[in-house]
Amino acid sequence: MPTNSGHKFLFSLHRIAGCIIALFFLMWFLTGLVLIYHPYPRLSDEQLFAHGEILPDHLPAVDSLRQAVEGKVTRLSLRQFQGETLVEIATKDTSILRNAHTAKAPLPITYATAEQTAKRWVEAPILRVDTLREREQWVLYSKYDRLMPIYKFYFDDAEHHELFISGKDGEPQQFTSRSQRFWSWVGAIPHKLYFPFLRRHTESWQQAVTLGGALCLIAALSGLILGIYLIIKHYRQTHTWENPYRKGWMRWHYAAGLLFGIAVVAWGLSGLFAMQKLPRWIVPYEEHYSFSASRLWGRQLPALQDYRLD
Repeated sequence: MPTNSGHKFLFSLHRIAGCIIALFFLMWFLTGLVLIYHPYPRLSDEQLFAHGEILPDHLPAVDSLRQAVEGKVTRLSLRQFQGETLVEIATKDTSILRNAHTAKAPLPITYATAEQTAKRWVEAPILRVDTLREREQWVLYSKYDRLMPIYKFYFDDAEHHELFISGKDGEPQQFTSRSQRFWSWVGAIPHKLYFPFLRRHTESWQQAVTLGGALCLIAALSGLILGIYLIIKHYRQTHTWENPYRKGWMRWHYAAGLLFGIAVVAWGLSGLFAMQKLPRWIVPYEEHYSFSASRLWGRQLPALQDYRLD
């Protein structure tokens, strides 16, 4: 059990760390309610299909497309873009993009390509266009790095839409309205700590998550130790196992802390190790390890010849 000076230190530690974590829990609760009804904006397949170019009636045979590469085909896709039917064929070692009818390289991507795509998405004047060369609030995932520069189109319509189009492949990457941006700022962005100064820098994000997990672990573990210490001390004085607090919020705080303390300690540990590998003394492993959904669930993509085509 902690000494007199030890339990005073634990009380101070629990109070400080607990207040910080409590503010975060309050924020997560309120922003989580918003997030249920207003998720972070992202492009859906329905939007992409609705605004994309339509494939022609006649397409080349699949076997003729497969001959363009050597080796086993791992991915094959068709799309219509800039008036061309483009086929992307990938193997384990390479990926090529060709005109499906002529086998030639596709037309180059230019700003005019992006502007033409933007005009199909929103029937409103374009107010201005920014050229992004690093990730910003609405295109923060690391996958956008390889798609830079990204053109950000601002539209003069009732919803003040903003459309992000990659200058590398000419494809839309994000589409937001004024209402979506507002609800994201009061919901998804603070809830996920989705800020550019954190998410653009992997090390900063890892340190923030680790620090948050450590604070939660300190608050929960110190509270759990104090809870056990106080109930044992109360038993020695009264010879009854009961809540040592008699009044109001402290009584409820103590009961809830003992009830959920272990769960919060586990949650803090998960946050502490969320962005890093577990130490070998906890989970022994050999060399590098990785997660494979297909191995976990026993599912893999079907072979190309198994697809039913018209």
